[in-house]
Amino acid sequence: MKQLGTMECQDALGGEGMYRILLVEDDEKICRLLRDFLQKYGYDVVEVDDFRRVKEEFRLRDPQ
Repeated sequence: MKQLGTMECQDALGGEGMYRILLVEDDEKICRLLRDFLQKYGYDVVEVDDFRRVKEEFRLRDPQ
């Protein structure tokens, strides 16, 4: 399986920032690592560190 570079991946997704990911993780280091990786590939990342806040975040944002 070929690994895509940053620009190739963004082009394949239709451009930077087109998709939003709700990242639910209570470990700060893991969350930062995942956020940085996903943002590198053009995703808009919303972080939540408490599972009870997931529904609230869905209501505040327009899920795509």
